Amino acid sequence: MRVFLLLVAFLALARAFVPPVKPVAPKTALNVVKVNVGEEEPIEDALRRFKRAVLRSGHMQLLRRRRTFEKNPERKKRLRQERDRVDRIMTLKNQKYKVYYK
Repeated sequence: MRVFLLLVAFLALARAFVPPVKPVAPKTALNVVKVNVGEEEPIEDALRRFKRAVLRSGHMQLLRRRRTFEKNPERKKRLRQERDRVDRIMTLKNQKYKVYYK
């Protein structure tokens, strides 16, 4: 009986030190694209705004990228190119708005 109680106490104590499991969000969670259409607004205008919102959200780029399997070296190369492009843009912006102090 004592062995059983010790075993139960040990399991309860071990369970107390296990970190809680957090739900993992998907890596590429995209927001749903919504466009509010006015009562008197032509459908063509709403469709144009919807297309623009889809392009800005990144859905089409993600679909194009997932069309085929991407090997790990290709993925690293793509991420490096994206990082370099962002760095170039930020450098240009910083040069444009650079403030010189005396």
